[in-house]
Order: sequence, then structure tokens, then C-alpha cells
Amino acid sequence: MQRQGLAAAAQLDKLVAIPVELQQHLLELYWQWQNPWNYVIHKGAFMESFRAKILLLYESEAPTITTVQAACILALRIMSDGKEALGWLYAGNATRMAHNLGLHVDLSDWTSRTPMSPEEVEARKVTWWGCYVVDKLFALGLGRPSSTPKMSITCSKLRTDGDEEYTPYAPNSKLSFQEMEAIITKADVELRSHYGALPSYLRLTASTQTPMMPHVCLYHVQYHAHLILLHRPLML
Repeated sequence: MQRQGLAAAAQLDKLVAIPVELQQHLLELYWQWQNPWNYVIHKGAFMESFRAKILLLYESEAPTITTVQAACILALRIMSDGKEALGWLYAGNATRMAHNLGLHVDLSDWTSRTPMSPEEVEARKVTWWGCYVVDKLFALGLGRPSSTPKMSITCSKLRTDGDEEYTPYAPNSKLSFQEMEAIITKADVELRSHYGALPSYLRLTASTQTPMMPHVCLYHVQYHAHLILLHRPLML
């Protein structure tokens, strides 16, 4: 199944070739932003093998840990595109494949009897608990039943001494601090001037008797969010 999936993916490569530099850049963004938020992939194990929708189609019949990881990421990606129902289906697919592989089972007593390395055992745990979190996110967000009952889980919790989830984000700007400060100051002045010149019907009122229109409330939320984001580079 994996060979068929790789062959199909190879046909796609003839149509869309992603430069190695872009691949590395996207991976770094994933390790620094997505993986710390939703820890699904064990970085070391992932980097040893190194593709997703077309592979998932073929590998669902004979899934591997990588297949479960791909389904989790696709579920989150599809949900972020506004397709919650389809994302939920991918999350359920990931959960069932994880159960099929026994990722929810504690293997501590079996490590000495199996050819699994400690890294492989840790990769199984990372994948399971990441899959568990994705399932709970969809259950809470969409009001759907969870696919991971606690009574069936014996897999131990993740280690806290690893450094994969603590990859620091380092801004890579060629601007000097003085140049960045000047740009931010100018934008801050323009934003505040615009905010101070708002017409009365867009201003917030201190009266609790006057109902606030949703679009006015959202406007002020967006304004303050922009201020926070504007000054964030100076906070890092």
C-alpha cells in the first residue's frame, strides 16, 4: 500500500515541484509554531523518514504512525479552512487508525521483548496524545462525542524533559532595532490618530443602558489586537 501511495505521490511531483529551501522553511515554521501548540509529531522520528492526502488514501488500509500523524494534521488544516465536518471525519480516521495500531496501549512492559527503540516508543506516545488532543478539540468545538474513552487508555503520559516542544522562535529581520522602532512608532501614531478621529456612532460609550452594536464592538477589538501585534516585535 505504501509503495502504491508513493508511486501516486511521485506522479504529483511531476506536476508540482517544491524547492528544497521552501520545504525546509515550511518545516521550520511547523516546528516553531504548530507543533508546540498541538504536539502530534516527534521531530526526531519524523525527520528520519520524510509526503500527505494521496498517501493517506492508500495507507489507510495498512496504517503506520506516520499515517496517523498525517490524518491529524490534515484534520486541523481542513478545519482551519472552514470545513469542520470534513476535518472531524479526518480526526476520527486518525483516532481509529491509532487504536488499530495500539498506540493507546502502554508498552513499557513489552519494550524488552520487542525490537522497538526508546525513540520509537516515545514517538508512539507523542502521536497518541496528539491524536487524543485533536479528538477532544473537535468534540468540544463541534459538540460531538469523543472517540477516545479514557477507560481504554493505558499509554503513559509524555516526558517533560524533552526540548522538541520548546523550540524558541527567533525573528529573522534584517532591520536594525532603531529602524524597526521608527516604523512601529509611525504606525502607532497613525493608528491612534485614526482611532481618536472616529465618528460618534463608532465610539464606545460608558453607558450600560446603550446597547453596543456587534460591528462596533468588533471594530474596537480589532483595533486593540492590531496595537498588540504592532508592538509585539519589541516585546520579543
